[in-house]
Amino acid sequence: MGLDMYLYIEKYVPRNDYVRNEQGEFDLITNSLFDSLTHALNAERLVDVGSSSAGYTVHIPVGYWRKANAIHGWIVNECANGVDECQQIHVPREKAQELLDYCKLVLAENDKADELLPPVAGFFFGGYEIDEWYLQNIQETIDIFESLLASDEADSIYYQASW
Repeated sequence: MGLDMYLYIEKYVPRNDYVRNEQGEFDLITNSLFDSLTHALNAERLVDVGSSSAGYTVHIPVGYWRKANAIHGWIVNECANGVDECQQIHVPREKAQELLDYCKLVLAENDKADELLPPVAGFFFGGYEIDEWYLQNIQETIDIFESLLASDEADSIYYQASW
């Protein structure tokens, strides 16, 4: 029990892709990744074979924290208008960059923590001190978001917590 925090990206895998042929026209081909997913999920009988618009939305985990309440509070306040109902929260690229910048600043200047990323209270949300656990969570957040923002997938970031 407590605050478990998940960060993931969503990736859409279409059934078909368009490929330019030798004449410069586009041919519709089956996406091999779609076929592989269908096979791996044993979903051949579930996929509508007559539909050319079918696809999968895949959730790819990219981060996990436990009781990093300052990070949770910031995402809820900045990306969900303060609504904290364990819902899926979209984290726009610019907000992800802002959080990364704040984390780096707090790590460099610990006295800015209460101003930029203050701990928040909640049911089994962990400690409220700016201590080694807090700073470890800040470093983990930096590691997660630096890697994520270096990718092309950072436009589809989602956060969800359970408590």
